[in-house]
Amino acid sequence: LKPSRTDSASTSRKHPLPQPGKLDWQHAAMAEAKTGAEAKRDAPSGKSKRFDQLLAAHSSAAVVSGAAALLVPHAFGIFFSGSLRESFGSWGGNDSQVRLTHIVVRLYGALILGQALLTWLVRSSSDLRLRQGAAMAYAIVFSATLMVLLGSHAQDDFWHASSWSVVALFAWLAASYSWFACFGSQAAFESAAKGMM
Repeated sequence: LKPSRTDSASTSRKHPLPQPGKLDWQHAAMAEAKTGAEAKRDAPSGKSKRFDQLLAAHSSAAVVSGAAALLVPHAFGIFFSGSLRESFGSWGGNDSQVRLTHIVVRLYGALILGQALLTWLVRSSSDLRLRQGAAMAYAIVFSATLMVLLGSHAQDDFWHASSWSVVALFAWLAASYSWFACFGSQAAFESAAKGMM
């Protein structure tokens, strides 16, 4: 039996055939809206940008100080003697204690340079546990360093503004990383790289 023309017309009214051009446009609009929503959801928050900025500042400072300690360890004598002339005056000194100090400063500079690279790689990583672990590790490292420096200054006979600038730097690093390690939420550790993936 062939369906009547009336039945065919009523069926087409109940279930109209999709129009290809309109359907493609609707699908494109829905896909664009979904992509926009996902991008907004995955976009880094202001807190995560602040953590990335801290890592970038830390890495930049580590490159400068690490290279200086490795190449010109004599310049670091100003933090111990308070005099740049005395510090560079020991460049070719025969004092075994001076030579030993320069070796230790150079070794420390090599570690700082390596730390600069690790810090920069953590900044570009989207691994949440890695970024949280870096914040906790640096909080411990810089807090301990700050305590050692403060103890040294408390027992020292003379005070130097140059030495206190180093104390201030480590105090800022210790406070910043400790805040993220203790109070940072998951959003604070989300990488800015996630928004670009």
